[in-house]
Amino acid sequence: MEIDASTKKIKHLYVFFGSLFFLFGISIANVIRGKVELFFYLSLFFVFLLNRPKLPIGHTLFLFSSIILLINPIFRDVDTQSIIYYLGPVLQGILIASGLFYVFKLRDVESLNLILIYYIFFQAFAALFLFFNLDLRNEFLLYLYQDDASMGGAFLNAFLFRGYGFSRHFLYGFPLALSFFIGFLIFSNNVKAISKFICFFICLLLCALNARTGILLLLVTFVFYTISNRNGFKIFIFSSVTILLISVILLFSNFDNPELAKYLKWISDFFTIFTDVENNETVKDLKSMLQFPNDIYGILFGAGVTLSAGSSDYSDIGMIRAIFKGGVLFLVLIFILYFSAFKYISRLIFMSGINSRLEDKKNSSVLFLSFCLCFALAMIKGEAYSISDYSRAIFTLSYLSFLILNDSHKVRY
Repeated sequence: MEIDASTKKIKHLYVFFGSLFFLFGISIANVIRGKVELFFYLSLFFVFLLNRPKLPIGHTLFLFSSIILLINPIFRDVDTQSIIYYLGPVLQGILIASGLFYVFKLRDVESLNLILIYYIFFQAFAALFLFFNLDLRNEFLLYLYQDDASMGGAFLNAFLFRGYGFSRHFLYGFPLALSFFIGFLIFSNNVKAISKFICFFICLLLCALNARTGILLLLVTFVFYTISNRNGFKIFIFSSVTILLISVILLFSNFDNPELAKYLKWISDFFTIFTDVENNETVKDLKSMLQFPNDIYGILFGAGVTLSAGSSDYSDIGMIRAIFKGGVLFLVLIFILYFSAFKYISRLIFMSGINSRLEDKKNSSVLFLSFCLCFALAMIKGEAYSISDYSRAIFTLSYLSFLILNDSHKVRY
């Protein structure tokens, strides 16, 4: 018994320090940047070389096919920045996963669940701290984005209005990463119902403070979960009543704080996408950004153009931006690459430490579809495949899933 107890303590220590490492890799390193981030990834690169793990064939094939398409030097100039932004999260995720697997010995779903829960709670405490120290928060945000001259005043004001937590991607990648982690946690059989409920509502609040797209993906994930769960109807009723009560309290409360009132209006405006889609400002903005290359070659293979902020042809839509960079073929390869990543994550949750029952296989398919639909929705609002907490998290969990499944002799090559 003493050996088991000591082994448990060592495992808990690995998980705790692994969670700090995960937090640093997904969010903090990109906040600090510079030599610290470079040293972090160089160290992990040596860990990767020392252990020489295998790579998923699908990842490798589609990744390099996409890069060749982006380079396309015969017909246009090489867009180096696009290659870096596309390749970056894949390499970063592989290196972070290697650190978790080989250094922190994270080799089961239970430990991975704990790491995700720790991440959510840390970000919640960080958001709470910044919420009650607004001057410090504003200084932090101005420090973060002082060198991003391309952002412009509107983007900076958006960050100052939102921006709660510890990340560089408050308006997009950070809330998407939170919704992605919730998808992993609520479908896992190893997480208690109360933990799922608490984490879901923490992430709902964090998304409400940062980007409404995260709320949409949380709702999509929740719908898929209730469909797959045998107690789905009860969960749906309980959660709906809870959200309704909170909404009623907020709507009919007399708040003196103008910032809070501004937030509530901003969130309520988002839900007009379900009730008054024609007059929804987000939908109007997206419609104005629908554009395509002028010729067939550009549509198929791209124009090698990045639709920069501030330009007359700017578009926020990730799919449109991908088409301008590498055409429809590049867009298809992006979806195949990310869907193959989701495949490993979905398999891990229902195959590691649990017998492969028919129900688990069904739930694995439901989770896979949930991840895919969320990614497709994210691609409407931005470049979900570009460097951010979201894309980095996807490939960290995907490659870690691949390593764990491979270690359990459950992956074919």
